[in-house]
Amino acid sequence: MKKSLLAAALALAATCAHAGDTAVLKVKASLIGNSCTPELSNNGVIDFGTVQVGDLSQTQATQLGEKGLTLTINCPTPTKVGWSIADNRADTNASTGSSSNLKVMNATSNGGELRGSISTFGLGKTHDGKNIGAYSVYTSTGEVTANGATVEPIRTALSAVKGMGRWQKANGGTIANNDLGLMSVASAGKTDPMAVTSVSFPLNVSLAVENLKKLSLTEDTEFDGQATISVVYL
Repeated sequence: MKKSLLAAALALAATCAHAGDTAVLKVKASLIGNSCTPELSNNGVIDFGTVQVGDLSQTQATQLGEKGLTLTINCPTPTKVGWSIADNRADTNASTGSSSNLKVMNATSNGGELRGSISTFGLGKTHDGKNIGAYSVYTSTGEVTANGATVEPIRTALSAVKGMGRWQKANGGTIANNDLGLMSVASAGKTDPMAVTSVSFPLNVSLAVENLKKLSLTEDTEFDGQATISVVYL
């Protein structure tokens, strides 16, 4: 849930009425956001440059490696805070469905592979409506810092709503897509979220493009991956 500061004002008003003396009590309040601010380095853009169609495999997914950026969350006062992520291009994910074998390699901090809509994200479509590929997002677990020190990245075991009380170490550096998970930080060796004024998560994006037999590319095509990161107050 989101925590807010509550500024309350109690207004008392006394009136006279023909039926007798009465008093009216009015309670007013203003909710003020606890404004932690998320920022992504490089304006949130991950650019894999120009990819030659001739470099793509005809029969299997082509892995284009990984690139990084940093998510930083700054808070005016020490605050327990986490973040979730949701794919804005979910319908373009080539790593979903029973007929898809596309996997994103080196998709976790420990070198694992991922596939499916809970773990990967869409890259947009070709001009004839084919899904281009998929990418993953993971945190470099050993490089997460808060309040100027190295900390333990943690994530929820279930969903952002149901799993908020079930924190565990984020060993692979990933959380569930579609706002179904939360990531936060804890003191070394702990799994309870800690209050921070500044926390930084180095993020890595690994990308895979579908094989040319499925894509049938005939003209220049732009990748169009996009996801939204949301701050959640704990």
